[in-house]
Amino acid sequence: MHNNFLQPTSKPPRLFVLPLRSLSHKKGATVWLRLSKALDFIMNIDEKLAKEYFVLQGYGSLVFEPDGNCPPDFSISSRVGIEVRRLNKNHTKNGKRVGLEQESTPIVDCINSSLKSFGKVKGLSCYLGIISLKRPFPTIKKVKLAVKENVESFLKNPTSSVYTFDIGGSLIVKLAEASDDHEFTFEVGAITDFDLGGWVVPGVLENIRLCIAEKTEKIQPYLNNYSEWWLLLVDHIGYGRNGVEISNSTIRPKEWNKIIVIDPVSKSAYEI
Repeated sequence: MHNNFLQPTSKPPRLFVLPLRSLSHKKGATVWLRLSKALDFIMNIDEKLAKEYFVLQGYGSLVFEPDGNCPPDFSISSRVGIEVRRLNKNHTKNGKRVGLEQESTPIVDCINSSLKSFGKVKGLSCYLGIISLKRPFPTIKKVKLAVKENVESFLKNPTSSVYTFDIGGSLIVKLAEASDDHEFTFEVGAITDFDLGGWVVPGVLENIRLCIAEKTEKIQPYLNNYSEWWLLLVDHIGYGRNGVEISNSTIRPKEWNKIIVIDPVSKSAYEI
């Protein structure tokens, strides 16, 4: 066996990512393709981005979840443990910290699916739903019913003017005529989350400290399993901007040999 392949442990990893230079022959390339597709299927979007980042940085030998469903998310050569975390804005709900998008995504998906359920209305222009939202949200059931009733009301007297309706005082939906044709007559076109406002740098600093503290506590029982620990944060607040200021204002705990912040759009990164 090639000496760069990672050896199985007593707790076998869920999947291997093989060293790129070991895939020069056809069989190896086929194995790589199958494993890569399987990995993409079970990883979340931030873990996929982390995998791409480390491969592009030349770390060809990665193992995803080497010790099963516990830290780390990845390992490199059985020496480095890597944890991955989305850097996002949080709020407290029932005493627990919750990412803002964890609550907004189901609501937006509900509105979009409800709008699309009207299909393609013959002889009518297409309309984009402009959503403004602020917590707390009404129930999914209430949202679905409100969208249905308001769109049905709109269809009785269609207009090219913006049609606005309110759901529970925390959601405002504006139907604006689209400039071009779409597959569905109604669908979501834009979202404004008022709870995501505020100056970017303080928001990143506050939440980066929360994320580091959370992950530092999580790896404590496993620290001795790896020579080094790295933390990769996928920045969904500042998108990698103001790296120097944020790095200079953040203390890296002794448990972490590297803390990397990556922009999910440009894939650029900086270290803390």
